[in-house]
Amino acid sequence: MAFFSWTIGCWLAIGLPLTAQAEEPPAEIVGGVGFGGGSSSWAADPNGFAALRVGYRIEDFFSVTFAGRLGYAPIDERLLTSLLLGVELWGRWGALRPHALLAAAHNHEEPQQAFRANPIGAAFGVGDGIRHRAGAHAGLGLDIALQSHGDGQVYLSVESGVTWFPDDRGPPLYVGGLLLIAFDYAI
Repeated sequence: MAFFSWTIGCWLAIGLPLTAQAEEPPAEIVGGVGFGGGSSSWAADPNGFAALRVGYRIEDFFSVTFAGRLGYAPIDERLLTSLLLGVELWGRWGALRPHALLAAAHNHEEPQQAFRANPIGAAFGVGDGIRHRAGAHAGLGLDIALQSHGDGQVYLSVESGVTWFPDDRGPPLYVGGLLLIAFDYAI
């Protein structure tokens, strides 16, 4: 029975892609690393940051996504930590993967001197002078396939987004873009 199952599996793996479109995997790990920049609604307040994105994509369409960003902005010489947790919808258009993200946002904004005084506390979000802010993020992106290998694929990802905070402890809006080296891996 095992031989029969193995034979059918080989035929499906080799023969079926030649005669029909291969099915997408039921679940994938997605991720990416890169950098970005943008501005806030405060005048003359550009920012730059490093970024990380990880997610779990289901049926090639929907993912739960976490994103983290570490950056700097010149007003108040503040360090920025942004944490996003949300849902992402994915499409497919040939080698292109358009996607849209809607997420809850949590920011830490702190002056550099507060970080220097307590870098470990600041890294965990408990240092003096940290402004904790909660808001919402919406973004659009496009992944461009670069290379496939086995169960995975590597992409160049370009994304843009806006983050809104309802409080007055900092700028109410951040807008910007990202450039990531991204991947997906079928599980």
